[in-house]
Amino acid sequence: MNLITLVNNKPEISTYALTIKEFKAIWDLDNTKHKDIAVNQLAYVYFYCDVKSPYFEYEEKIRGEKINEALTVKIKETDIIIKAKERYNNLNKNISILLLEDAMTSVHKMRDYFKDIDLLKEDNNGKLKYNSKQYVDNLKSLPDILKSIKKLREEIDNEMQEGIRVRGGGMLNIEEIPNR
Repeated sequence: MNLITLVNNKPEISTYALTIKEFKAIWDLDNTKHKDIAVNQLAYVYFYCDVKSPYFEYEEKIRGEKINEALTVKIKETDIIIKAKERYNNLNKNISILLLEDAMTSVHKMRDYFKDIDLLKEDNNGKLKYNSKQYVDNLKSLPDILKSIKKLREEIDNEMQEGIRVRGGGMLNIEEIPNR
């Protein structure tokens, strides 16, 4: 879904997005002339939820912080923002995207495992707590895991592109793409 598009280097809210009550609520609450607050809040929702967002790779617990570091205005997760994120996820996420999210969660857990493991740490009985062979085997599996994630991302991109193709092999203009 395209919540925000750039038109002449200026962010604009999609007309389709304004038909959805959670996004319209954000828009309507902003009384500024150019709707800068609403644009930033909707950008936050997009950056937080969309699989194509550069922030998607961050763990959820720090994703909001990373987005706020980049935005010109800090966004507080109010009830309206939380509801907008939930709606965006409900409208946008199919099984492929959900699987990618789950895979990314597991990859972050593996990162923590590799970062925190102490191969010399002993348990209460004086035996080594971690098995170095398992560690090496896990390390060897990383390239395959990364290739699988890359392939899943490509599949998701292909699925998204299929949704905007029209008869005759053409592509829809950004304003013609219906909400997904």
